[in-house]
Amino acid sequence: SMGTEEFDPFWDACVKAGIPVSMHASDSGYSNYLNDWEPATECKPFSPTSFRMVAMGKRPIEDTMAALVCHGALTRNPDLRILSV
Repeated sequence: SMGTEEFDPFWDACVKAGIPVSMHASDSGYSNYLNDWEPATECKPFSPTSFRMVAMGKRPIEDTMAALVCHGALTRNPDLRILSV
């Protein structure tokens, strides 16, 4: 989790430099787990089906933001600016 203390030196450097951190959706690897529900012969994270969009559409970025909050990164680094695009 990027919300744990081991990432604090990075977050601190971003704050000191005045750099906001921007995150964008990418291949989270979550699509591999969906094969248990909707089998596929290969991982195709950028070829979603309707089930995959309903089950995991925005889940990776939601999990990332939740980890920053729940694991205390934003409490320990109150001046940190995070963007999700």
